[in-house]
Amino acid sequence: VSFDSVAADKYIKEQINKNETEKTIKSYNATIDEVIKAKDKSGNDLGYIITVTDNEAYGGSLQMTVGIKDDGTVMGISFLSLSETPGLGMKAKDDDFMSQFSNKKVDFFKYTKSEAKADNEINAISSATITSNAVTHGVNGAIYCVDFITGGGK
Repeated sequence: VSFDSVAADKYIKEQINKNETEKTIKSYNATIDEVIKAKDKSGNDLGYIITVTDNEAYGGSLQMTVGIKDDGTVMGISFLSLSETPGLGMKAKDDDFMSQFSNKKVDFFKYTKSEAKADNEINAISSATITSNAVTHGVNGAIYCVDFITGGGK
């Protein structure tokens, strides 16, 4: 897999930082830091790598990358920066939590304190709902960003 910056990255950032898009992403408390187009060795598009920051985690801000296919399927998340309480919010790095976002095509995610039943529901980390909320908002901001770029994945 190779990673090329989106050719229209400057334009995309300008558009994301305008009007309704900015308001919607802000409603997720997420800031889109970078948009990278992922391609395979042959140059075929694979999707996007979105770097996103949420400033309302329990330990301050968290930064992560979210891999999303052109059709809107979230492939996974990875943390670049996470300063949460050990044994609580730091469980966001555990595969059990992160895998809940993988291989799902949803309009948005929401966390639940009870058992997740729908595809877009994730189980919140026990005693770390602020962290769960921040991660969920970051992923939702990335989903919205790709949806905006691709015109709804269509």
